[in-house]
Amino acid sequence: MVFNYDDQSALVDTLISESVTNYPYADRVIIPQHSRRTLPDLGPLPRYSSIIGVCDDGLPLLFDLSNPSAGCILILGGVQTGKYQLLKSILHSASLLNTPREVNYYVVSPDPGKFAELADYDHCSGVFSSYERSVRELVIELASIAEQRKSGRHTGAVIILAIDDLYTFLKNREFEVDVHLKWLLKHGPNNGMWCIGTLQPEYLIKLNCEHLLSFKTRLIANSYPLALDAGNKQSYPGIQPDTFTTQIGNQSIHFWIPDFD
Repeated sequence: MVFNYDDQSALVDTLISESVTNYPYADRVIIPQHSRRTLPDLGPLPRYSSIIGVCDDGLPLLFDLSNPSAGCILILGGVQTGKYQLLKSILHSASLLNTPREVNYYVVSPDPGKFAELADYDHCSGVFSSYERSVRELVIELASIAEQRKSGRHTGAVIILAIDDLYTFLKNREFEVDVHLKWLLKHGPNNGMWCIGTLQPEYLIKLNCEHLLSFKTRLIANSYPLALDAGNKQSYPGIQPDTFTTQIGNQSIHFWIPDFD
């Protein structure tokens, strides 16, 4: 879904409103057994793809890494809504469905230990702390590779840059990193370079509009965001973690994080 907003507040209002659950069965959600399916259960799947989730009908929602039209992905949701688990699941399935020659990924997180098991895959080119100085060089290097691919001087595997907690990553970055990341978000998918970021709704207003505009696909957690009332301790029975909604055309697609174990 492509944004066409001229003003930051209008864009943020739209994203926050979408992050409030609109799941039609929110008061009686039961995670179906088919959300626990293994890869063989899902049938033959194409190369250069990853599984985003399992839909209501039991079919997989795929991330086509060969088609740039979907753009970069923003996973939006409050605390303990499954953002990190979804990001990890997308990378996990990319490792299972593709060879390291076809797909590589880098992970940046304030808590890199959460992604330690992904480092065991040959597909993983590195897991970094958001606070490391080397992350600056990584973003610049990936933007350079995408630029070389644009001019036909560089080929290689599809690369995913996964940024857990986009706000923490961006809040203290210098201008050069900001410029390279904007370029990567905008032009990366056309050159085999994808970004997937997670974000809490309360930080939407603090991000540059150009960053938000570059995430053409949004995966929204089916839960009430912290932005509604940071001090509200009320629980909402029936709102399940690990369930998400995305928009494809005019249709809302609901899905669960699959379990590949």
